[in-house]
Amino acid sequence: MSGYFITGHIIKRVKLNQFSFKEFYIKRIKRIYPQLISVLALTSTYILLFQRQLLHNLYQIVLTNLLGVYNFWQILNGQSYFERFAQDESPFIHLWTLSIEWQYYLIWPIVLVILFKLFKKISYVASFTVVIAALSAGLMAFLYHPGIDTSRIYYGTDTRLFALMIGSLLAMIWPSEKLSKKCIFICEMANKPIWRCCISCFMLDEYLVRNGSAKWCALFVGNVGVFIDISSISCYYYPSCIFL
Repeated sequence: MSGYFITGHIIKRVKLNQFSFKEFYIKRIKRIYPQLISVLALTSTYILLFQRQLLHNLYQIVLTNLLGVYNFWQILNGQSYFERFAQDESPFIHLWTLSIEWQYYLIWPIVLVILFKLFKKISYVASFTVVIAALSAGLMAFLYHPGIDTSRIYYGTDTRLFALMIGSLLAMIWPSEKLSKKCIFICEMANKPIWRCCISCFMLDEYLVRNGSAKWCALFVGNVGVFIDISSISCYYYPSCIFL
């Protein structure tokens, strides 16, 4: 979805000669960083008060999230996604996906605008997108070895890029203006804050219970219930609310 909406937005602006890198990046920063900083601060406070065994490398985790390279930090530090149910699981573990999204937001608009200036026709741009998606999927298959932890593949921007490229390709061959009203309505409903809030509360509650902090669940979730929507940034579907 992220690749679809971002690419569709850029293509529309480029065709109208109205695309501005400055405007695009400022909008992304305003939509991402206030929520991200709030989540990092709130979660860090919780760790400081109730989960002090997670203080190790906390400053590195916060810094790499702010720089949008947390997924690379997880790879370099051997952070296995598939051992996340251990007692000392980090509540930041799902933020790797936001780092990939942010890297995509930084690089793809530049690449897309250059491609349009070079080739003019959207068919050539679509062909380039297909090649990138194929290379990314091929790299994922090449790096996969049965019996070996696949966290490198799971966290890698290069091995995850094909999903974003597929979304970008769909924006070129099936733009949003061709979607039915019913489909658009479903997408808009999926982005409603109430649904993100419900998912966020469920994830937070599940984390607190699993880490022996059940007694804090009602208090913690209750106090931040009206604020918890921002913590959907740690959810896989958080980027759906920062497309446009």
